[in-house]
Amino acid sequence: MPTVPPRPKHNARAAILSSASRIFNEKGFHGTSIGDIQEDAGIQRGTLYFHFKSKEDLALAVLEDFFTEVARGLDSAFSAAASPGSLFLALASVRDQAVADGCRSGCLLGGFGQELSSTQESSRMRMRELFELLVSSVERFLPAKGERRDLARLIVSAFHGALIELRVYRDPAVFDRTMSSLRRLLEADGPLA
Repeated sequence: MPTVPPRPKHNARAAILSSASRIFNEKGFHGTSIGDIQEDAGIQRGTLYFHFKSKEDLALAVLEDFFTEVARGLDSAFSAAASPGSLFLALASVRDQAVADGCRSGCLLGGFGQELSSTQESSRMRMRELFELLVSSVERFLPAKGERRDLARLIVSAFHGALIELRVYRDPAVFDRTMSSLRRLLEADGPLA
C-alpha cells in the first residue's frame, strides 16, 4: 500500500497574520471581521483567540510585522546609499507595491493610526512610538543641516498623504506628483542628492 507523505503542519499564527495583514490593508480595522480573517486563513472558529487575545491585539501584531518590513527596506536603502535620493527610491518601491495591489493597499501605520488611536491608550502609544521610529529612520537620509527632524516628519506625513491619494484616485501619477512636489520643496535650499 502506498504511503501518503505527511502534510506539513499548518502554521495557524502565520496564516492568521498573513490574512489579517492583507484584509486590514484593504478593508481597514473596522471593516474587517474576525470571520473574514478566519475564513481567509483557513482556520477554525476560536483558533484566532488561541494566538491573539483580541482583534486589536492581532492588529498590533500585524502592525509590528509591517513596521519590521518597512524598517528593513529603509535600512537596506540606507546601506546602499545614505542619501535623500535613495530614500525617495525606497518610498517609490512602496508605491510600486501598492500599484501591484491595484492601488488598494497603503500604510498600515497610517490606517491604524486613524482607526485605533482613540481605542486603547496603550495601542495609541505604541503607534506613536512606531511613527517616531519611522521619522528617525527617514531622518538618517537627510543632510546634517537645518531642522532634520522636522523635515523627516514632513516627508513621512507627505508620504502617508500620497498613499491615501493613491488609494482614492487609483492613479500612480497622483502619488508621483505629490512626491515630486515634496522633493522640489525640500531642494529649494539646494539639491538633496
